[in-house]
Amino acid sequence: LAYLVWSNLHTVASQSAFWQCRSAMSPAVSAEAQLYDDQQCGWLIAYWSVVWVIVHYLVWPLWKFENVGSLMCYPTPVDRYRKRLCRSQVYCGLAVLGGVRLLLGCRWSCEDLMYAYSIEHQLLFSMAASHWLVAVWEDASNWRFLRGGLNAEDMMDGQDPSGFLWLAYLVHHVLAGSAFVAALRLRSCTGLAAFGLLFELPVLYMNHREFIVYADSPPAWFRDVKQVEIFWGTLNIWFRLARGLPSFVYFYSLIFWSEDLAKLSNNEAWTYHGAAIFFTILNCLLSLTFLGAWEKKDLALAYSSDDGAVFEEKFKELSNPVQVTKEEAKQEEESHISKDAPAVAKNPLYKVYPPLWDSKAPGNEDGELWLEIDKVAYDLTEFLGKHPGGDAILRRYAGKDASQAFHKARHSMEAKMLMMQYAVGPVMKPVTAYRIFEHMEDFQAMFFEWLKVTLSLMLVCWFLPSTFYPNVSPVKEAGASPTSAMLVPGLTYALGTGWLLVPKTILSMNISCGALVFGAALSMFLVGLELARQPLDDPNSIVPSALEMGSGLALAMEELLQVLSPGGLQYQLWRRSILALGALVLGWMMRGVGPEMLTTNPGHALGAVLLGVSIPVLCRRASDVRPKEVVLGEVLGGVGSAAILSSMCLCYIAMPSADYAGFKELAGQLWSSWTFGSLLSGMAASALTLVFLAMLMNASFEYSSTWASRCVTIMLGVAVGMRNGFFSWRW
Repeated sequence: LAYLVWSNLHTVASQSAFWQCRSAMSPAVSAEAQLYDDQQCGWLIAYWSVVWVIVHYLVWPLWKFENVGSLMCYPTPVDRYRKRLCRSQVYCGLAVLGGVRLLLGCRWSCEDLMYAYSIEHQLLFSMAASHWLVAVWEDASNWRFLRGGLNAEDMMDGQDPSGFLWLAYLVHHVLAGSAFVAALRLRSCTGLAAFGLLFELPVLYMNHREFIVYADSPPAWFRDVKQVEIFWGTLNIWFRLARGLPSFVYFYSLIFWSEDLAKLSNNEAWTYHGAAIFFTILNCLLSLTFLGAWEKKDLALAYSSDDGAVFEEKFKELSNPVQVTKEEAKQEEESHISKDAPAVAKNPLYKVYPPLWDSKAPGNEDGELWLEIDKVAYDLTEFLGKHPGGDAILRRYAGKDASQAFHKARHSMEAKMLMMQYAVGPVMKPVTAYRIFEHMEDFQAMFFEWLKVTLSLMLVCWFLPSTFYPNVSPVKEAGASPTSAMLVPGLTYALGTGWLLVPKTILSMNISCGALVFGAALSMFLVGLELARQPLDDPNSIVPSALEMGSGLALAMEELLQVLSPGGLQYQLWRRSILALGALVLGWMMRGVGPEMLTTNPGHALGAVLLGVSIPVLCRRASDVRPKEVVLGEVLGGVGSAAILSSMCLCYIAMPSADYAGFKELAGQLWSSWTFGSLLSGMAASALTLVFLAMLMNASFEYSSTWASRCVTIMLGVAVGMRNGFFSWRW
């Protein structure tokens, strides 16, 4: 069948009769490049869809060659799924052969893997696009069989694996089909699509296994543990080869073909990077989850083959697992609990947080008696009157940690087993020392806090280029120094951000020393951010930008401030810090950072210093050592102080003369530098800057100033990647 389809498809598709029956289409193949146009490719996909539907109905009945008419028209649910597997095997065989054929015709070059395009590509890609279209229809009709022998107990959250896999397959099929259609339309990214055909190599094995799972009786080798291990070992090898090799080529292209990838159009870049990243992640997840679960099921079945009855029973459960609801599982669990057991034993364990623990203190309204042993809470209310040592010892430790007294009494194993019936759950005490993987809730909260800080700063950087701030310049540019011209836009940005709080700062007289320090640091940060976003003197050079150097200097400043803090010396890892600083400086020197940068890129040199100093200082002004009201007043006063300090510096730098005429001329310069759109963008950028500042100060106060400072440096590193391209060596 594969040979017939392959040998006749091009002939049939290129016949004028096939195309002439549709008046809207040209007669045959494009005369210029001997390729089908987009409309013809659409009909090619339609033709392949018809072929796949015919294959779906014919192959399994012809292969089985029993009750052909019944299997074609009135199949059982299992036979309908077998028809789906048969058609998938035909496609996978053709896809693997076609993918190998296309890749063997490519040289090891970005040009061939990206732009090699022929009629063979069109035939195979249209075949793949139509396959995924038909696969959606097939899976929608057979989704209950997609579990492959798994049941709800094999899922982490206890949900039905069939429903989960159906949704996962639906997303996969839609994206896979879209990728092949994009390759047809763009006539590029063809190597990526060819690797997509090669992806089907392990599916040949996976379909073979599903044939066995839903077979009337398993083959003999499925009872042999050694044979099952060989099968899964072979499947894993092909899986890693067929799906790991494309990922390797993708990462190779990011490093060695970055210049070619930079020339891709937006549509090509989205298709290439989006498909490669999505399917790489998908393959990793599939390998770590469902493949392992299926292998575990098959091996457990093979190990039970010594007892024929047990094997047959487990094999039936594999093809038709018993779905147990949560209520049935709970009733089954409670049936094993003795009727004389305390009420607490019938409840599931749960975490005991401080508010709940405090509510069970001695003298609580419910009269309950709780105590802690080895970080586990126990409800001993029903154990009163039963303790051999009397109730007095229990009441002595009510609401306390009784671990030492419990172990000192040297209880028997029977007593320890009895104690388990009264367990409530682990006591969740406030965290005093961080241990990795033990505080996931705190980690998630910190991650979302970092995400809010990051998104607000991203929006600020997105609005900043469209504002009027960069248009402001010294009134007399001829007599102004280069440094003055560089500082004026950033100072205007700081003035525009803090001017709303100037009246509040002056009227409340909230101009403390801390507010002035905060205002100076904020002005330095905004000026540095404006300088850092400017292009380098030579866009093609590998000299690091101010964003990158500012991030490195901020991290180095953090290390220095920790050393200078009380008791900071004992926490420093000197070897780590020295190695990191040495690698940083060496990398910058190799990329051209030196004294000459003060003349070639003075704005980036100055911006790096301003960012590196201002970020740690800003975050350290919000400390949980002081009351929140004090910190808030200092921040508000600091924002107003930043506007005052910026306006003073702006007048000193940009005014042509220190009199009313000079001030009037400067005001006129500011007035003429904006349009309505740039003014709105400037107001939005300033408002978002205040939002970013509030979130940053909140993160510093709630968690730590060091952590908040490093949040900003990570964001600046991401910005460097976005600015220079994630796939270049510069960042």
